[in-house]
Amino acid sequence: QRVYKGEQVTVIYKLYTRLDIAAQMSVSKLPSYQGFWAEELETSPNIVFSTEVIDGKQFRVGVIKKAALFPSQTGELALTPFELKVPILVKKNRGTGNIFDDFFDDPFFGRRETYDYTAKSNIVKITSLELPMGNIPPGFNGAVGEFTLNAKIDKPQIKANEPIALKL
Repeated sequence: QRVYKGEQVTVIYKLYTRLDIAAQMSVSKLPSYQGFWAEELETSPNIVFSTEVIDGKQFRVGVIKKAALFPSQTGELALTPFELKVPILVKKNRGTGNIFDDFFDDPFFGRRETYDYTAKSNIVKITSLELPMGNIPPGFNGAVGEFTLNAKIDKPQIKANEPIALKL
């Protein structure tokens, strides 16, 4: 993806699975945002899964993490992988050949064991470009966008040395 220096890029980390998750997942390694100013975006503490079909296969999909990134330098920048330890349930195959055991190995009876799987995101590369230098308005200092600023004080009149609260 190509963006201008200072332009927001929103990164959303999602977990796609067709397996049963046994318990709480844990973060193994957080991504690195070198070359970016990063702001974490709020996500639900409990992952809510939805359904998506990809290449004819149905997956459960949950948003793990979101971040707003702003390139602070130009050139090719890379986001390191996000790693998550996911405890998945897999069918336990005892393979004894005993009819009684094979009967209870049926998925209906829930003979499964937990396996820790490390899910790892892709490395994402972003090319950050310098802002265009043509048609620069007078007084331009690098900020891009439309900005408004409001100021408000809590008291319209005060005595000398009294504090006020100023909200911007």
